[in-house]
Amino acid sequence: MPIFSRVTALKAGTIASLGLFVMLVRSTGAFQDAPSEPATAQQDSTLTAATTPTPTEAPATPSATPVPTRTPTPVPKPTTKFRNGTYTATGTYRTPGGNESIRVTLTISNDVVTNSTVTSLAQGNTTKAFQQDFIANYRSLVVGRQLDQLNLTKVSSSSLTPNGFNRATDTIEGQARL
Repeated sequence: MPIFSRVTALKAGTIASLGLFVMLVRSTGAFQDAPSEPATAQQDSTLTAATTPTPTEAPATPSATPVPTRTPTPVPKPTTKFRNGTYTATGTYRTPGGNESIRVTLTISNDVVTNSTVTSLAQGNTTKAFQQDFIANYRSLVVGRQLDQLNLTKVSSSSLTPNGFNRATDTIEGQARL
């Protein structure tokens, strides 16, 4: 191939590549078309005024010590299971002589029994004696203890009266539960 033909082919390829480049640049908007006429003095000052920022107030000087922001502290969930207060319930239990009852009053503070009274509601003489024995000896097993941990078995000579006491405390737990 003669040299002239090679140069012509090379120029044609370069021109074609250059044309593709120009099309690519125009399609992306990378270069804006320049104004066809030079700007007049009036247009030039308008352009300058629009692009020159106007001075504003001087920025405020930061304070010497930063003001801390307070993060709200989460409110803790109650750790108690029962409402404070005084509650009364009657507990019924079975004896060889029939059903008997006992009335229990408990004062609760922060889930702990702080005071207790028991009233005998016995029908029979034998039951009255056992309930009186229970009443005389149960307090040290109850006062100062967690309400939900009370579960008396035999107290002194009384083995059935604690069943009535436990039923009454179950009722009180239901009344006082949060």
